[in-house]
Amino acid sequence: MPNRLPFLNAQGGQPLTRYLDTNGDGTGTKNATGDYSGGANFFIQPPAGEVYTLHRMIISISDASLRADHYGGLGSALSNGIAVTLQNSTGMLSLVDGLPIKLNSDWNHLAHDRQRDAYGSATVENLSIRWSFDKFGGALVLNGDRADKLIVEFSDDLTGLVNHLFMVQGQRVQTR
Repeated sequence: MPNRLPFLNAQGGQPLTRYLDTNGDGTGTKNATGDYSGGANFFIQPPAGEVYTLHRMIISISDASLRADHYGGLGSALSNGIAVTLQNSTGMLSLVDGLPIKLNSDWNHLAHDRQRDAYGSATVENLSIRWSFDKFGGALVLNGDRADKLIVEFSDDLTGLVNHLFMVQGQRVQTR
């Protein structure tokens, strides 16, 4: 259920921190660790009457033996890769220029803010990537009245990953 506190930030909206999920509204599966060989979308879509301004997305990959030339610790590159798009009823825009993410190192082309941690465990590492949309032309604006969505599309088997999360941060503004 959306948070309807009367708190407003300096821009007149409510802070928004939400994981992309299979329903787009915060109620679906958030951890993208399934077999998506047949395709699956994790996304965020504001309801009608709301606008989301997204400033960044934090991608978190937790697995064993993270290497630049593999995805997660799966032991190889992804066959099909991950696409990131903006979509609405009138069209689609690829945020990865049509080149899917197949390797851990492919995130380097989109985001220079990365961190790799082991947290004292020799078996599980975490790769955290901060993709700041503000750094390349401004925040992404999703308008619920246009059915705008930010979508991360999967078409590979990711069942070997420990955690695979995509969190967006920004603000929510009610327009009516």
